[in-house]
Amino acid sequence: MNYGDASSRFDFTTEPHYHAICQKCGKIADFYYPGLEDVEMAASKLTGYQINNHRLEVYGLCPECQVKEEETK
Repeated sequence: MNYGDASSRFDFTTEPHYHAICQKCGKIADFYYPGLEDVEMAASKLTGYQINNHRLEVYGLCPECQVKEEETK
């Protein structure tokens, strides 16, 4: 996986999944949400493209960084 900050990481999981990325420490958590497969079907229907795959990343603070942030308030 390549990121805009010039970092890259190897993803061991080969099954379809998405990433939640901590903006503070960089930790990545994998998750799967089957409803997002509907997005591929909608994209194909709306654009006429043959959709082969998609990539989703969400950004926020991991539980550990949330605790650290609360402690510094």
